Amino acid sequence: MIVFTVRILCEFQGRRIFHADNLTKELRVLEQYGLVHRDVNREVPPKVEYSLTEIGKKFLQVIDSLEVFANEYQDYLNSR
Repeated sequence: MIVFTVRILCEFQGRRIFHADNLTKELRVLEQYGLVHRDVNREVPPKVEYSLTEIGKKFLQVIDSLEVFANEYQDYLNSR
């Protein structure tokens, strides 16, 4: 299972790449669509974890296919 916290997603190699508030809003939308599951752990400080649902995992396959197409299309455009 893939599990991420907002803090992990907001920082990459020590650099902030997302603002936590914006990322949280986007994750809530994905939760409403059923693509991610939100799990709130009652700790101090509070910890919220997000994981892909089964349908979210299937959608990830679609995104991966789009990436492959985009790369192939870019190669096609570069060869013209």
